[in-house]
Amino acid sequence: MSTLKILIVEDDVPQVETWKRQIARFNALNELDCSADYAPSQDIATQFIGSNKYDAAIIDIRLQNNEGVKDATSGGNEVRDLLLKSEIVLIAHVTGEPGEVHYDDTRYKDLVRVFTKADSEDHEHSVHEEILEWLRSKLNMISTLQLVKTSITAKMADLFYSSIWPRWDSWKGGDDEQVFVSLSVARHMSSHLYSEFLKISEGSVHPEEWYFQPPSKERFNTGYY
Repeated sequence: MSTLKILIVEDDVPQVETWKRQIARFNALNELDCSADYAPSQDIATQFIGSNKYDAAIIDIRLQNNEGVKDATSGGNEVRDLLLKSEIVLIAHVTGEPGEVHYDDTRYKDLVRVFTKADSEDHEHSVHEEILEWLRSKLNMISTLQLVKTSITAKMADLFYSSIWPRWDSWKGGDDEQVFVSLSVARHMSSHLYSEFLKISEGSVHPEEWYFQPPSKERFNTGYY
């Protein structure tokens, strides 16, 4: 059974109750295990993002601040940007003011989508269903990324226990070297992870593995100057 973990950032209580009903119905109809955390404000959403991992997020644009007042600075944009910096995640903005949604629609095309609220309750329900159907259409990608994350985490743990931790005294530096050491460990782990994953697939690779888009170098070195 496919699983889906969603962060729903919504400060309207009736809307939250509607989401709970729609997700329960969505699970029953599609044989999914979809669960959600509900954040009524930007601050609580930030706390959730710091302590949880999500496959998708549904975010209102106008959010309450600490005083319970709607945030005129469109806090939903900031919640989205925080998620995109820390996760590979699908994001649905549901708003009555689509013009207030600001993001790089080239880089995140069809990973971030805007769904417009309407005044009628019947249309509100159709918006919920439309968003959930959009997420369902991305389940293949979500499931693939879940396997990627699980595989990388497991291999990183094994590598740390077997190789890095026994030689930690050789790795560690002073407080002023922490960033440098962390990048060194990251490079070391990355190279070993590639070797391990190549071994698991017995050398078979996907043709897309060899393409970096956009290129990782601004200028290709052809051997001529």
